Amino acid sequence: MIKVIKDFLPKDIQDNLKDLMISPSKFAWYFNHETTSYGPDVKQTGDNLIEQPQLTHIFLNEDGDIRSAYYNIVCNVARYANINVKHWYRIKANLLFNKTGFTKDNFNTVHRDRQPKDGAYSFIYYVNDSDGETKFWKEPTSYLNVNTEPDFKYKPKKGTGVLFDSHTWHCSSAPIKNDYRMVINYIFQPK
Repeated sequence: MIKVIKDFLPKDIQDNLKDLMISPSKFAWYFNHETTSYGPDVKQTGDNLIEQPQLTHIFLNEDGDIRSAYYNIVCNVARYANINVKHWYRIKANLLFNKTGFTKDNFNTVHRDRQPKDGAYSFIYYVNDSDGETKFWKEPTSYLNVNTEPDFKYKPKKGTGVLFDSHTWHCSSAPIKNDYRMVINYIFQPK
């Protein structure tokens, strides 16, 4: 199940959140060498996979520790989307920049979001309009041929989110036309 939730956040809140997250004096970003902190669960074949560095900001880590003064603000974003949460597993912002040589057919490591229990969901909130689609695939068998066309893809649109089962294979893509792609990724147990 993949559900796109369009324009659920009031425009002033969208704008204030984006302004906060691009403010160099208020919002701290941290360098990561790759887009996932763990390797893929299955062997990935194909020439379109290009891993790249990204900046992240952890609001809530996997140990349940609040790591950001803006934790309550991002929790409210999910409430506007009518997401009823029993337990948060992780909330993290990701920032990808335009990458030289990246094409519309390229993407980062395909992965499933980690969670301690079955029944977890992921929600990606798009902070800005950008190219750099999120791509989704059905469950692979022993390997994932990443040259195959994704089963679903979504181009980032500010104020919109995508809700899906955390076991769903997915990945980000670097923007080609836009300067950056900024999202907030939520992993949670629903009520």
